Amino acid sequence: MRQLSDLLASLPLPPVDREAPPARLDDRLLVGLGAGLPAGHVHVWGGAAGAGKTSLLLAMLHRAAAHGRRVLYATYDLPPETLALRLLAMGAGVDAEALAHGRLGAADAERAAHLREALARTPFHVLPARGLGVASLEDRLVRMPFRAEVLAVDYLQAVVREPGSDVGLALRDLATLATRLHVAVVCALRADAVPAGEASPLEGLPLERADRVGWVEPASSGGVAASVVRNRHGRRSDQPVTLDASGEVSGD
Repeated sequence: MRQLSDLLASLPLPPVDREAPPARLDDRLLVGLGAGLPAGHVHVWGGAAGAGKTSLLLAMLHRAAAHGRRVLYATYDLPPETLALRLLAMGAGVDAEALAHGRLGAADAERAAHLREALARTPFHVLPARGLGVASLEDRLVRMPFRAEVLAVDYLQAVVREPGSDVGLALRDLATLATRLHVAVVCALRADAVPAGEASPLEGLPLERADRVGWVEPASSGGVAASVVRNRHGRRSDQPVTLDASGEVSGD
């Protein structure tokens, strides 16, 4: 398990004033997606490969951590260093490869450096989770030196479970974990897109234990569009919430 400050420390960026006031957060993302990540609930965000599920999760978790909620991101896919780099590049609106290799212009480098300092102060940790089942995730949570308030699982199908079982088993166990540890659980789910006008790509999947289910797809104007399709404890989203390339909510 590694903290964002450690994952981002080696990037070639200029020093900044550590006492600079934090930037004002735009919380339209969480409000538009059903108002936050309540403890004890499980949230599932489905989408096709490359649709932007990881970008959505990073944006949501950054906002949660920036408000002081302790976040643990269990990654079954990308290395922790790649996730941290993507979050910083997305938030600063810069190219990730240029950021990693010190090829940013002066203004971009300064903006990324300020954001790195802000991210380093947030309680955001990343756990390499390949090969772990829900019981192992829970063991990591209870053994940590702090109590996590938000657990992200990227992605649901990769959670180790009994042979021959479907994602419904992993989701059931995560729902039990969420209730027992009073933690919000948010998962990415890989699902195939379907032609417009046909049934939802989430139809028929065993998602009954999810409190909120959403769909993520590329926005026509660029970025990511996310919609709540089922919300047991609140409203659905009539219109998708759109994130631009920097992870900020675009439009009204």
